[in-house]
Amino acid sequence: MNAAEHIAYWQTLAESDLEVARRFLQRGENLHYCLFFGHMSLEKLLKGLIVARTHEMPPKIHDLLRLADKATLPLEKDVEERLKIFNSFNLEARYPVEEVYKWIKDQFPRTSS
Repeated sequence: MNAAEHIAYWQTLAESDLEVARRFLQRGENLHYCLFFGHMSLEKLLKGLIVARTHEMPPKIHDLLRLADKATLPLEKDVEERLKIFNSFNLEARYPVEEVYKWIKDQFPRTSS
């Protein structure tokens, strides 16, 4: 893919994730999913902006502030605070689950080769 195709890819995914977040919000249920998909939409939009501004592949990270920095995006204080809120929800929700998942997965018997 060329840069324009990468940018369009990230924008399309971002819009799709935002639409999922909107649907959860409209139903007023599973609001944690609303926040999760909201975060994902911002993450993907920032990754598209990184490609647009740097012509490089975005890093495989979820931290919105680091992504904004990589995109050389000057953040207003209120936007920075909102990104911090999204980050705190996403990081707290994502990583403890992955740690517990890995621990449980490690409990399976090892197969010998």
